[in-house]
Amino acid sequence: MMTTAKIGKKWRIGILLGISLLCSERDLYGGTRRPYGGVLKVPVTGGVDTVDPARVSTLVELELARQIHDTLYRQSADDVLQPSLAQDLPQEFRGGRELIVRLRPGAMFHDGSSVTSADVLASWRRLLHPKTASPHWWLLAPVEGALAFHRGRSTKISGLERINRLAFRIRLLAPIAEFARVLAAVPTAPLPMKWLAGKEKGSYPPGSGPFVWSVAGQGSEEMVLEAFLGHSRGRPYLSRVSLLGYPSPRAAGLAFELEEVHMSRVRPSRRSGFYHGVAGPRVQMVFLAFNPKRIERFPRGFQKAVEQAVDRQALVDYLIGDQGLATDEIVIRKTPEGSPEPLRGDPQAAQEYFKRLMFQEKGVPPVLEFLVHADRVLEKAVAERIQVNLVDIGVVVSVVSVDRKTFDARVNAGGYDFYLAHPLAQTTDPELGLLGLVAMVLGDAGIEDLMRSLEKLPVNENRSAMVREMARRYQVRFSWIPLFQYARQMFVHESVQGLVQDATGLTDFAQIWLIR
Repeated sequence: MMTTAKIGKKWRIGILLGISLLCSERDLYGGTRRPYGGVLKVPVTGGVDTVDPARVSTLVELELARQIHDTLYRQSADDVLQPSLAQDLPQEFRGGRELIVRLRPGAMFHDGSSVTSADVLASWRRLLHPKTASPHWWLLAPVEGALAFHRGRSTKISGLERINRLAFRIRLLAPIAEFARVLAAVPTAPLPMKWLAGKEKGSYPPGSGPFVWSVAGQGSEEMVLEAFLGHSRGRPYLSRVSLLGYPSPRAAGLAFELEEVHMSRVRPSRRSGFYHGVAGPRVQMVFLAFNPKRIERFPRGFQKAVEQAVDRQALVDYLIGDQGLATDEIVIRKTPEGSPEPLRGDPQAAQEYFKRLMFQEKGVPPVLEFLVHADRVLEKAVAERIQVNLVDIGVVVSVVSVDRKTFDARVNAGGYDFYLAHPLAQTTDPELGLLGLVAMVLGDAGIEDLMRSLEKLPVNENRSAMVREMARRYQVRFSWIPLFQYARQMFVHESVQGLVQDATGLTDFAQIWLIR
């Protein structure tokens, strides 16, 4: 039997431990504890068609899906991989060709069902299935049998094996050192088997993330995320996130200045101290995409001449500032040390090409169509500056601004000469990034070719440099040319604390808290 003295001693130790933890938390957050509760008001422009992790196609949809759907791992702001639904980092076998992942016991979906290995593997089969038509299927392309399954040549994925209720095995075609980062990408988030089997109603799949999608419906002006109290990493500090629809970024920026919302992507015009800026990593890439069928009508060298005419450095200097980095590489590169030589084009060489072209066309300049999203201010500004570059060398360019649905339809139908492509950043690893670009530009056949090449690469300290050299060889086959990479900057009200962007530029709303 425990004596009164012993009980008193344990009680005093508990009180001291509690005070110690309380003081630590206060020190960590500037002398105050993070309060629970409050509603974060976030402006949304351009609409939200889906938060299905396999089908998201815009940055807004991806960021919302991140709040609703948890992944096996998360990438911190300093690019460290951390377990989330997984219990720990993967165990590696066979020189990195085989991974075993164990799930966190007790993790559950919003519908109350447990997250199991069966849910994960079924979700991945859906991601890879051709009927899903996911633009993110390439994330699992390194898995043995994944490509054959995606192309309809097999009904099974030989590289995915369930071990037990909370563990499964992954076998890879090649030992990709950073493959675990794929399991932190939003499209690989598991969905509950009941929903996958069609036993649960609703077009929005339940997730396992820190927030529950509680108000949905196309055309709704307000959408709401409610805190999920059963989240495996603890409930978020916010009680609710209110997503308010605005017709344009300018309107959303005005709402921020009027303090109707807590954040904005548009820099406020007034300089008072009611807000502060938060910049993420430079992981957003922008490419100039050509219509390969239309440029066939021009003599060889057309794409190169356009590239020489474009002043990448000026795009960054005048439109992005120190948050951007001009680049001529198709994969993300770290900021070089010191002051790199600015990337400049060769407008004289480009002008010579188009002079010859006009001579062949009897003095008639080429007329090209540049397609842009109507609600993307930066995209339109970039297009107009490239338009000036091309006009200077004798090319007539028309910038055509259309809504998102019209844009997607025209791109799919080939109704354009140029558009700006900015793939969703799912990973910071160059090898995985190359996989994604090859899938988007060259398709399944390109992925098949790339995987054969990756299998042959040695696993040593030179692999990263060899992958970059491989990327340069693939770049010759691309109908896209890289322009710049940049960081997404966000301006937030002074009451918003704890906002950081992870290594892929996404915000985790679960870490945000409000000063009352």
